[in-house]
Amino acid sequence: KRVDVHIHGAHNHFFIDQPDVMQVVADYAGQNPVGLPMGDFDLVGMEAQLEKDVWVKNAEVYFDNHQVLQVVVDEREPIARVFTNGTRSFYIDDSPAMLPLSDKFSARVPVFTGFPSEALVLSKADSNLLKEIKTVSRAMERDSFLNILIQQVAINPQRHFELVPAIGNQVILLGDASNLEAKIRKLKLFYQLIFQDCQLID
Repeated sequence: KRVDVHIHGAHNHFFIDQPDVMQVVADYAGQNPVGLPMGDFDLVGMEAQLEKDVWVKNAEVYFDNHQVLQVVVDEREPIARVFTNGTRSFYIDDSPAMLPLSDKFSARVPVFTGFPSEALVLSKADSNLLKEIKTVSRAMERDSFLNILIQQVAINPQRHFELVPAIGNQVILLGDASNLEAKIRKLKLFYQLIFQDCQLID
């Protein structure tokens, strides 16, 4: 009787939207699906077709008790944008999988520069670096102070992270993603001491 589309996953940015999903359903059905016999639908095949989209993490397609086709899509959510040393730029999600940029939306996520590889299939070392990027990005996301303070994160030739603050010309050498909570505590303590000194001078 009807097709209901539900998209979950990304908060305020949809990289796949309802018309995209409806187009896949119509293409797979061969025509407008409304009015077709329910037995004509290959629901498993339709799910597989939807999951071919790089932004779809999971898809479930089923009929409810009212003969309505329910299409539930879990969208991948970008958590960081990565710039390589060359010309590539991509998002990563929590997997972390490399995701392409979109003409529809630009996600407001931490920016990492200097990723050493241009390859689409990464080496073990580069895959591990992506996991570290995920760890640092998630830590920045959880900490409102870091969110405001850090403009971008640079990756140096030693594959260590350098935090670039939004104000001032200093660079904070974070190192790798190990002992991250302790490093962040020390960084916040450092800035608290600076603010205290400034108040004493005033």
